[in-house]
Amino acid sequence: MAKSNAFSQNLLKLLFQNITFPNIGDATGLVKSTTDGVVYVSLYTTNPTVTDDGIEASYTGYARVSIPRNSANIQIGTIDPITVKNINDITFPASTSTSADIIGAGLSFTLTGRADFFGTFVTPISILNGTIPKIPALQFKIIEY
Repeated sequence: MAKSNAFSQNLLKLLFQNITFPNIGDATGLVKSTTDGVVYVSLYTTNPTVTDDGIEASYTGYARVSIPRNSANIQIGTIDPITVKNINDITFPASTSTSADIIGAGLSFTLTGRADFFGTFVTPISILNGTIPKIPALQFKIIEY
């Protein structure tokens, strides 16, 4: 069974922009969090799947990057399919010694643990000493069907 674009937009706005999803349960709907909070973007040397956690990057200096859950940082599209995109570049800490090939990224609502959303890069990122991995603005996309 399909869902409407309006439903998809409202759900994604609740998750990624901390905007109340109206009219679920009662007129107040699913109420947004008291504070925006953040989502975390992670890098992977082997991507997660629906049944596998994948292998998160572990180069020296690596850390997940947080993005505030609001409309100034995360864009929600308006046409089918609805997309979620990063408004600004996502810049990770520089590698300080090790090397790796990063093949994809994930997004989660916690600083550690399994990615809730994940995907593969078209072109892997080669990490060498001094490399600063970056996902350019509007290039990290979650597609909602």
